[in-house]
Amino acid sequence: MASATFVEAGLGLGFELKRPHVNQQPVNTAWERHKLSKWLFQNCESLSRLGASAGFPRFHHNEEKPSTTLFMALSASSFDQTTRGLWAGALASPAVEFPPTALKVLSGQIPEGLRGSFYQNGPARLERGGQRVSHWFDGDGAILGIHFDGSNAVATYRYVRSAGFEAEEATDELLFRGYGTLPDTPIWQRWRAQVKNAANTSVLPLPDRLLALWEGGLPHRLDPETLETKGIEDLDSLKASETFSAHPKCHPRTGDIFNFGVIAGGNAKLNLYRLNGAGSLQQKSTVDLNGIPLIHDFVLADRYLLFCIPPVRLNAW
Repeated sequence: MASATFVEAGLGLGFELKRPHVNQQPVNTAWERHKLSKWLFQNCESLSRLGASAGFPRFHHNEEKPSTTLFMALSASSFDQTTRGLWAGALASPAVEFPPTALKVLSGQIPEGLRGSFYQNGPARLERGGQRVSHWFDGDGAILGIHFDGSNAVATYRYVRSAGFEAEEATDELLFRGYGTLPDTPIWQRWRAQVKNAANTSVLPLPDRLLALWEGGLPHRLDPETLETKGIEDLDSLKASETFSAHPKCHPRTGDIFNFGVIAGGNAKLNLYRLNGAGSLQQKSTVDLNGIPLIHDFVLADRYLLFCIPPVRLNAW
């Protein structure tokens, strides 16, 4: 049976809940956020051409200052056949970047007073030189950013230019291992190939930067306006061998951000992180695990982080 592990949110380091920030309040209901997401895909001309890129949308509200991040997921059951076709088309060929572009409203209107930025990450390039990756999790990440100023919307779309992306762009061939992909090299060389940080799973908006997240490594830091890639983000002190998952949680009362990372080995380790609202690492703790379990996400329950540890173990050998 799966086991449940409770970890106190203080990570065993004397954590005490702070008073909530005055301006940290929900922007709207889940249904209203769903309607906003649907409106974006139905009424913005540039987005209709692009199609719904993979990944989950994020909306960063900054009515006074960028302090509240809403994590939203679109339900697949809400997509009609046209939208499903756009998803399929988005994966058929590499997505094309575009510079800041004013979006034309096709019907309805932008909600009055809407200010902030909407971000979405997902695999956008799944081939190089005619070679296709074997799993869409291995596609290079690209970020869609839509900035609202109260009456207009301007969109930008750019790839996360990781070291692996630039190396493969220079040679126009697949060079790295991934979730389900091996490079087209002699078989004795394939398993020695490095794993590429595809930066293609999620985003974490912070006041001065945007993080592109991936399960198996550190985040990439981007300019939140231009989406220019600035490099790997170590959050002040994380090692290159550590991981920062794509499923951070923001505490609704304190604004602190919690996340985890699994470090593989004979017996894996579970790193736990607490960041402040500015994205600076405040606390880190490590829990020893038995074997290498597959841990995908966790629940933030006020003072506790709840992990479900499944009985399945990865045989690394």
